[in-house]
Amino acid sequence: MKKNILKLILGIGTFLLVSISTVSAQTDSLSDDISLEDLMNVKIVSVSKKAENLFDAPLSASSISREEIKRAGATSIMEALRLVPGVMVTESTNGNYQVSLRGFGNLPPGSPLNAATNSITLVMIDNRPVYNYFNGGTFWETLPVDLNDVEKIEVVRGPAAAVYGPNAAAGVINIITRRPDKNGLYTVANAQIGTPNQVIANASVGYKFDKFDFIVSGNQQYRTRTESDYYSWVDGKKENVDSIKTSFPAALMSDTSLNPNANKRYPHKSTSMNKYGYNAFLNYKVSQKSLISMAFGGESAMVQKAFIENLASPLSTSQSDSKYLDIKGKFNHFSIQGSYLGGTQDEAVGQIGYKYKFSTVDANADYDFVYKSLSIKPGISYRKATYDDSKFAHQDTHQGFLGGKQVLENYSGSVRSELTVVKIFKFTAAGRLDGYNVPKQNYLSYQLGATAKINEKNIVRFVASRAYKGPNMYDTYGSNNILVGQYQVAPSVYFAEYAQVLGNKNLKMQGVNMLELGYRLKATSNLYFDLEIFNQVSQNFTYLVNQPAVVDFVNGKVTVVQKLNNIDMKAIQTGATLSANWVIGKFQIKPFITFQQTNLKKVPVYRDADSVSATQNVHVTTDKKDAATPNYYGGAYINYAATSRLNINVTGYYYSNYTYSNIYNLLYNTPTNPTPNPDAGIAKVNGKVLINAKVSYKFFNKLDLFIAAKNIMNNTGYEFAHTDKILPTFLVGGNFEF
Repeated sequence: MKKNILKLILGIGTFLLVSISTVSAQTDSLSDDISLEDLMNVKIVSVSKKAENLFDAPLSASSISREEIKRAGATSIMEALRLVPGVMVTESTNGNYQVSLRGFGNLPPGSPLNAATNSITLVMIDNRPVYNYFNGGTFWETLPVDLNDVEKIEVVRGPAAAVYGPNAAAGVINIITRRPDKNGLYTVANAQIGTPNQVIANASVGYKFDKFDFIVSGNQQYRTRTESDYYSWVDGKKENVDSIKTSFPAALMSDTSLNPNANKRYPHKSTSMNKYGYNAFLNYKVSQKSLISMAFGGESAMVQKAFIENLASPLSTSQSDSKYLDIKGKFNHFSIQGSYLGGTQDEAVGQIGYKYKFSTVDANADYDFVYKSLSIKPGISYRKATYDDSKFAHQDTHQGFLGGKQVLENYSGSVRSELTVVKIFKFTAAGRLDGYNVPKQNYLSYQLGATAKINEKNIVRFVASRAYKGPNMYDTYGSNNILVGQYQVAPSVYFAEYAQVLGNKNLKMQGVNMLELGYRLKATSNLYFDLEIFNQVSQNFTYLVNQPAVVDFVNGKVTVVQKLNNIDMKAIQTGATLSANWVIGKFQIKPFITFQQTNLKKVPVYRDADSVSATQNVHVTTDKKDAATPNYYGGAYINYAATSRLNINVTGYYYSNYTYSNIYNLLYNTPTNPTPNPDAGIAKVNGKVLINAKVSYKFFNKLDLFIAAKNIMNNTGYEFAHTDKILPTFLVGGNFEF
C-alpha cells in the first residue's frame, strides 16, 4: 500500500514538476527537424470523420504521429499506444499486449481468460474495422500493418458507436497509413535486433505521380519468451510444461496419449511471437475533392498469449493466416467503403474446438449535406461475419466450439449533424440504429456534444453518449462439449464426464453510457493542456452460469452444462485524465495521467442457476470495488533534438496495483468443496514504472542509426496474471528513408 501511495505521489509530482519548469522556461529556437506549428496544431479525422484541429475537436481524443513514434523507439503499434493518454497497455509475453480504453476488462470478476481481453474498443485501419468476432475485440498480432506503414494513430475515448457502429462502446483506435508526400520514388526501410532475442524488420517502396501513388510493404517480427516455465493453475506455481497437470482430467501435459499433449499445445515453447505481414496501398486523386483508394494484403502469425482457458496454464499457442481487401471512394460529399477480411485461425493449438475458417464483410456509405454552418451526414452500413469450424471439429462428436458454420449480421442506419453558432458554440448530434440477425432486437446508440470556444485559448466541451457492444460467436453460438474426466454417480460407479459451454441467442448487448466534461487550454503558443472528467456506466454483462447436469444412463456419461446468461451486475466508473503538450526550445514534453475508480453493483457470489441451487445461486450478489483496473496510470514523452542530426528521447509509462480474478477462484471455492483455496485464480499485479530511452544519429540525410533501451530500471514484474516477466531490452538498428 505504501509503495502504491509513493508511486502515486511520484506520478503527480513528476507531472507538476514538469509543468512548473515548462511554464517558467524561455522559448528557444527549434531544431530543423521539429515544426512548432505541426506539434501544436495537430489535425485529427477520427472524431468527426473529417479533418479538424485537435484543439477544436468535440470529443476526448489524442493523436500520435509517425515521427513521435519513431523518436520514442516503439517497436510495435501496441507499444506505441503507451504514448496516448487514457490507454491502459500491459505486456503478457514478449511483444504481446492487452490494450483497453479506461479499463472495463476482466469483468465480471471470476470470468474465463477471454473476458480479460478488451472487447468493447473498436480498432480500425484507415476506417476499416479489424474486429474479431470469435470472442470480440482485437487479436493484435493479426494486424497486417506495422509501424513502417503508420502515418499516425488516432484515439477517441468514450462511447462512439453512433459514429462508428457497434463494438466502439469504449472508444476507437484508428491506425492511419502513410502515403508518399511528393512525386517520385518512395522508400522506407528499418531493422533492429535486440535482447532478449528479437528481430524486427520493415520495408516499403512506392512511387507518386501527380494524381496516382502506390506503396507496397512488408514487415516481420520474431521474439522469444523471457521464461521457459509455464504457470500451473492446479499447483499455483511456475513449472516445466511436462510437469503441469490439466484440471480435468488430472493428467500430466507430457502424456502423449491424451489431449493434454504438451508438444501439440506448445510446438514452439521458446517463441512468444513470430509474424509477418504484407500490404499494398493505391490511391488515385480524381479531383481536388475526389479520391479512390484500394488496399490489400495479409498476415501470418504464431504467438503464445493468455486468452483461452485451457484447464492447465494461462498461456496458449495461437496461429493466424488471413488476407484482406479494402476499397473506398470519396466523391465530393459522398463517401463509400467496402472491405473483406478472411482466413484461418486457431486460438488454442493442440486442443479440440478452437480452430475455424472465417470471413467478415463490411460496407458503408454516407453523404454530407452542408448548408452554411450546418452539416447533416446520413449513412447506412452492413456487416457480416461468417465463422466455420466444421472442417476442424472432433471426428467422433463433430463438435467444435461453434458446432459448424455460424453467421452474424448487422445492418444499420445513422445520421450525424453539426451546427456552429456565432463561431463560439458548436453542437454535434449523432444517432445510429443497429439491427442483428441474432439477437433479433434493435439497439439505438447516440452521441450529443456541445463545445464553447470562449476565446482562442480556452474551450469547454460536454458529451453525453451511449454505445453497445455487438454479438460475438463465443457468446452466441458456443457449443463446445469436451471430455474432462470421470463422474461418480454411485459407490464404485463412474460415468464419463463432459463439460459443455452453451451460447445464448437471446443475450442483451453490453452497453456503456457516458457523461463527460472537458476543458482545453492554450496557456501560451507552445503550451497546451487537456482535462477530461468522465462518468461511465456499463451493464448487460454476460456470465457462464452452471445449469443442471444431464445424466445419460444409457451411454454412461454425465454432461456438466454452463450457459452464457446476462446478469444484473452494473459497473460505475468515475475518472479524469490530464494531459499536456509543451514545446520548449529543442524539447517537446507530453506528460499524461489518468485517475479512475470503478464500483461494481450486484456482483454474483456463486455461479449456479436457480435450478441447480435454490439458495447459493447467481442471484446472490454483493457490491464491491473493481480491482481489475489500476486506479491510476499514465506516462510521459520527452524529446530533445540536440542538433539537426542527434536526437535523444525518454519515455515513461506507469500504473498502480491491480488484481486479476480468474474463473478458477470460483471453481475451487464452491460451497461443496471440502478444501477451498481462497487464492486460486487470483493474481495480484504490482504497480510498475517503465522508463525507456533512445538515442538516434543521422549519419547521412537519409540514414538514421540508433540504440535503444527498454525498462532501464529493471522492473521485471509481471504485467498480466501468471504470464512472463518483462525483462530489460536493448536494441540497435537503423532507418533509411528516401
